[in-house]
Amino acid sequence: MNSLVAPDRPEETGHLLRTTLMLKVLSTLTPGFHWTTDWLHANVRGSEQPFQFGPYRLSYKGQPGGRGTEHQWCIFSEDSQHAQRLEQIVNGILTRSRMPVPIAQPQTEAQQAFSFQGMTYRSPAEVAIAKVLEARGIPFFPNARCRIVNRSGITLTQETDFLVFVQGKARILEVDGREFHQDAAADHQRDRLFALHGLPTYRFSAQECLYEPEEVVNEFLVL
Repeated sequence: MNSLVAPDRPEETGHLLRTTLMLKVLSTLTPGFHWTTDWLHANVRGSEQPFQFGPYRLSYKGQPGGRGTEHQWCIFSEDSQHAQRLEQIVNGILTRSRMPVPIAQPQTEAQQAFSFQGMTYRSPAEVAIAKVLEARGIPFFPNARCRIVNRSGITLTQETDFLVFVQGKARILEVDGREFHQDAAADHQRDRLFALHGLPTYRFSAQECLYEPEEVVNEFLVL
């Protein structure tokens, strides 16, 4: 499943992984980029040199199991600090992949409360905002996913809490809670990305959305 190999030169020691596990590693290393099997084959498989992104390099290692089996790839870093981080990520993913799949448990009452009008939300604070928007007849898309191009020309998959339409204009309303918004720098970077495409983002704390949803929507509409 995984082994340390010497991809092209003795000093380049990396991790050999099949496609499924490699995609998990890549998504953990760079969560802002949407890695796919098609992308790997189009950009890495046919290249004579390893594909480099940041301090990491990625190369294609064939299909040792034969036709119908997963392809293999090698990822490595010549920087010791990043190589150590890579090893921790790979080991963590390999450990989780060996764990038995847990049996699905019935939803708790709290989890069931995260649904409103047949749509699912990630917190009670989001449900509170959805109810106000619904009551006011304002069109909105909860947990809206999109494909968007960043300034480097790479197309990313991003998700908003609420994509709201008011008087023909689209705006983003984000409910900032600790569970889903732990990286402020990443959030602000994503906000700038949407702004580049004419989609301003307005953020409110989960606490004010939960306890003062009317006031939050009022301020959002003013903004």
